[in-house]
This record gives sequence, structure tokens and C-alpha cells, in this order.
Amino acid sequence: IDSKGNVQPCSYFPVVAGNVKKQHFRDIWYHSELFESLRAFEKYKGRCGECEYLNVCGGCRARADAVLEDYLEEEPFCDYVPLRTKRRLAAAVETGKKTDEQLTKQGRS
Repeated sequence: IDSKGNVQPCSYFPVVAGNVKKQHFRDIWYHSELFESLRAFEKYKGRCGECEYLNVCGGCRARADAVLEDYLEEEPFCDYVPLRTKRRLAAAVETGKKTDEQLTKQGRS
């Protein structure tokens, strides 16, 4: 909460969810579109959306927003490869099929 009463998830994330001078903090926390979307892990994209550690990590939404212009995108500085992705890649290698990522890099999306 800044000096003007604006509520943000963190000081590095310049999106305002509401203002405590205009509404109760509880209402902002539980009912603002921003905080509801941050709690909706199924809407997270990229590696974060597939990651088995999402519910304990969550990634940095401020960095995702700053770098990828979408706070629901994957954490851009995380090097972890989710287990689901590893399994999908291993299966593709085993069957000799090209992954979507390989096809995209070759311009065949």
C-alpha cells in the first residue's frame, strides 16, 4: 500500500488493484480483478503454467510484466524446466517427432 492508499501486489509491479481510501482492503484483496487473476494459477502461461512448483513459487509477476508485457506469462529469468515439459520433450525424442518448439524455430508454426 503506497502513501496515496493504492494497493499493489508489490512495489515493483506498477498495477493498482484498488485504493484503501475508497474501499476496504478486504474487498480489494478478495474481489479485485488483479488479485483474483494472480490467484488463478490455471491462467498462468508458459513454463510457469506447467510448473509443479507454481503454487509455492509463483514466479515474479513484475518481471513477467516488465519483460513480456503480460504478468501472467512465465517468469523470464527462471531456468527451471517443468517436469511436464521434460516428459513431453523426452517422448518426442523417443518417437523421433519434432516438438512444437523445434518446428517454430524452423518457421513451421
